[in-house]
Amino acid sequence: FFSREKISQTETQLQQEQIRSLTLEKKSLETHLRLLQAQIEPHFLFNTLSNILSLIDTDLKKGKSMLLDLIHYLRTSLAKTREEATTLGQEMEMIRAYLNIFKVRMEGRLRYKIDIPNNIKKLIFPPMLIQPLVENAIKHGIEPKVEGGAVTVRAKNNGDVISVEIADTGSGLYEDGDVSFGLSNVRERLQSLYGNRGRLILEENCPSGLKAIIEVPYGTDQGNHR
Repeated sequence: FFSREKISQTETQLQQEQIRSLTLEKKSLETHLRLLQAQIEPHFLFNTLSNILSLIDTDLKKGKSMLLDLIHYLRTSLAKTREEATTLGQEMEMIRAYLNIFKVRMEGRLRYKIDIPNNIKKLIFPPMLIQPLVENAIKHGIEPKVEGGAVTVRAKNNGDVISVEIADTGSGLYEDGDVSFGLSNVRERLQSLYGNRGRLILEENCPSGLKAIIEVPYGTDQGNHR
């Protein structure tokens, strides 16, 4: 009896240690992602402010519109660094402001479409998972092409899975260190939040470009980010 009790206590301690280790790993990953975001944001911010200053002298209306989008984007993204979850609708509004800024910066070379049904806008979703993929689509897919291109962000509920698709008509599958690093961070975060139930899929887009698809479980047990 004493032996069985000691074994049971040991197993309980091991389980507690595993839970503690996973919790610390998740916190470390979240901190790493926030630091990475903080490193990326200044570059985006200063470029955008430079564009706004130029537009004030040449196109005041467009400059004001860009400034309002920047304020909306920064207010939303900064709030999300303090949150573990948001909604799909809120995330898409931030993406819309982000794309509006680039649409002005790229002077008509960028077109975009956001498609999200009203009935899933209030679904809980982790913040800052979609934005890195949209950034990749613009930076590595659309910007390098002289004629530019289009980005489509589409979300849907496939029964027990929420699917978010980011498709661009850019250069297609590419080999780039920055891209690989950004994609690996998204994969790591999905693994941390959902285990094997969350995944990032990359496909070629037709007729050209790249399609990135995030799939996360939907239901009462959506992950440990809530």
